[in-house]
Amino acid sequence: LLTRDDLAALVQACDNWLAPNGLLLITAFTTADNGFAECSKNWTLAGRNSFVKPETGQIRTYLDPGEIIELFPGHETLHHWEGLGPKHQHGDGPIQRHGMAELVARRPANGFDSHSC
Repeated sequence: LLTRDDLAALVQACDNWLAPNGLLLITAFTTADNGFAECSKNWTLAGRNSFVKPETGQIRTYLDPGEIIELFPGHETLHHWEGLGPKHQHGDGPIQRHGMAELVARRPANGFDSHSC
């Protein structure tokens, strides 16, 4: 639900707010999600794998495989998973499974990322 610029700002905010040894839990839709194909056909491109629904201004941004780890360089990866989430249904809609990425990462104890070591 974030633009690429919003995503970059959120990553920077996490780096600013997170204490040394602090943990991040991030989940995101990936390009394996069925919605990615739908958006890429019917929505307006707003950045890499990011789309705007013309009628409503709604945003969808999808991460490439492995991109979730790349967003937090220098953080220790404690858990990383990518694949299809559980089958579920929204109201009376069709059964679906979202392409998802999960990351649990720890900020280094010294507070430095890989760019400052």
